[in-house]
Amino acid sequence: MAKTTHSLPSVSVVVPYFENQEGLNRLLEALDAQTYSGRLECIVADDGSMQPPLIPERIETPVRIVRQENRGFRAAAARNLGAAAASGEILAFIDGDTVPRPDYVSSAVAPVKKDPLAVVVGTRLHSDGQEPLWLREAWQATDDLLDADDSSWRFIISAVLTCSRAFFERVGGFDATIVGYGGEDWEFAWRCWNAGAQFIHQPSAIADHPENDWGARHEDKEQAYAQKNVETRALARRVTHPLARPSQAFFEVPDTVVLFPADYSTWPVGVADAVIIGWLAQPDTHVVLPGEGEEAGLFAADPRVKIKGSDDMKLMERARFQMRLSAPAHPEAEDAQGFVLVRDTEGLGGNVVLKNHNGRTVAQVTSARFRALATTHYQSGEGAIPAEVTARWQEYEEPIRLEGFFAGWDESDVH
Repeated sequence: MAKTTHSLPSVSVVVPYFENQEGLNRLLEALDAQTYSGRLECIVADDGSMQPPLIPERIETPVRIVRQENRGFRAAAARNLGAAAASGEILAFIDGDTVPRPDYVSSAVAPVKKDPLAVVVGTRLHSDGQEPLWLREAWQATDDLLDADDSSWRFIISAVLTCSRAFFERVGGFDATIVGYGGEDWEFAWRCWNAGAQFIHQPSAIADHPENDWGARHEDKEQAYAQKNVETRALARRVTHPLARPSQAFFEVPDTVVLFPADYSTWPVGVADAVIIGWLAQPDTHVVLPGEGEEAGLFAADPRVKIKGSDDMKLMERARFQMRLSAPAHPEAEDAQGFVLVRDTEGLGGNVVLKNHNGRTVAQVTSARFRALATTHYQSGEGAIPAEVTARWQEYEEPIRLEGFFAGWDESDVH
């Protein structure tokens, strides 16, 4: 093993393990052969094997074993357990059936040393000597994630994943409530992106996986789809991006939360009801009222309408977009452009002022990623100036008779 150089960050290789001693032996031997000259340790997190893993005497890399009960496939919890026992400044997650090549750690760690927000995915080659086609296409389309966007969490795989310990703790680690095969890496990557992560694919951080990719392991389509659907349903409850969930369903955490202004009670009578209804017509959107006004009773049974200060507000903070409404307005029903602009916020820098065609400001929208980066990158004011975009919005200036609004008739027709 290479001589230790303490000027390099210390690295903890965290290995989730379940009853694969032969694979673990190969992985540990590969760690002994690493060219990385900084301090290196390995934490093996056993996910409830009948027999705990053994560490061969010939292994020179310091290795610790931590264990959790067998309560189903809990890779996320196992990785968290390993990370909690680790002492390294950088965490390199490598699956127990994966063998890193000699330069793996050096290559994976290099971007994290430069940028503490880096989340690095290595190159895992399968039995055919290649990465799956869907990943190869992703690297080409995103220039190895240099052009990553808010959908790139789909390309982060935890089998070869490296990040700083500080950033891992900042985002809260993996979601330990996920039980079953797959999905925990995409959910983790989603939160990393919203926390300001810089995704990087490192082609030179190569590890070999002797088995096929998931897509080539199943001959029975129904069995394969059944397994994958469990993962998809779990992600839909946790990842708010439209690619992960159906727009017709209600979820505890929405993609967009609309915050009404403190003075909304001064709007003309009936207008607040109409604006709430207009926003609830948009997919995956919740509304937060600053207090319990007259209209609250109408929406008392609707889980998408919240009162500020309630226990639900912590959940609302996890929404991808926060819209602070400044005028009684919502997207026009016949023109979806206004809501499209909300979901385009991230592509516009994550900080956008929305204006009506008449020049009036109706709202400011910020993305979770912008808000996370604002705590560090934008303290000097750089990047804090919002972009301005204009669309047609439905605004209300006159009182509304709700009877007619609900029934759809024009008051001029009523005598």
